[in-house]
Amino acid sequence: MTRTPPPWPAPRAPGSDACGPRPPHPPGVRAPQLIARLRRLFLEATKFGTVGALAFIVDNGGYFLLVNGPGRLLAPYPVRASVLASAIAVVFSYVGNRYWTFAQHRSRPGQAQGAASASPPADAVPPAPQTTSPADAASPPTDAVAPA
Repeated sequence: MTRTPPPWPAPRAPGSDACGPRPPHPPGVRAPQLIARLRRLFLEATKFGTVGALAFIVDNGGYFLLVNGPGRLLAPYPVRASVLASAIAVVFSYVGNRYWTFAQHRSRPGQAQGAASASPPADAVPPAPQTTSPADAASPPTDAVAPA
């Protein structure tokens, strides 16, 4: 008994995919662009990690200084010291990422930020629809001119 191959997948011509033939392009055209994007992504991830590591140091160092540092300001209140140090670290992380890590993504003042800036605010009230009752439709408008 001989086995015949199944009818799927259908054989394709070289240089085509499921949607049809691929347009020809010179080899290596996209490689420099891809390498540049990967370098930018790696640099951005490195900056993000650096800011995170520094925020970790600010958090733990701030807690240590508040509890054990000069004056022992919050030694009797370690939870308050932890909350305060964490809040300072969050602000540090936000500022560092906004102005250093993602500085090239920021727009200039007055520049639109995509489709979200073109939409009305979420709390905007739409105008009420104008409805007419059958009584309004039967009576002539008040500014209508009477026939002469």
